[in-house]
Amino acid sequence: MEQCTVSSALAAAFAIGDGVTIVAPLGVKTTVVRLPEGLAERIEDLIGPNRRAKFIREVVEREVERMESQRPNPGKGGTISAR
Repeated sequence: MEQCTVSSALAAAFAIGDGVTIVAPLGVKTTVVRLPEGLAERIEDLIGPNRRAKFIREVVEREVERMESQRPNPGKGGTISAR
């Protein structure tokens, strides 16, 4: 599996110290996503460089909306449980 990481320049821009809170841009929550070997490159080949995060956000958003629309009792749970 491949893990995407923050570039060193970006990491330097968000230096963490005592009492410093990092807020993700655009009102999003930062999360680590592990992709199977080669998938990140396949995505980049399709959409171009530096667009992977936006692509993944959009695909996940569409899939969640699709699953929610198919759920028999919206807000009452589905096939995927939170842990």
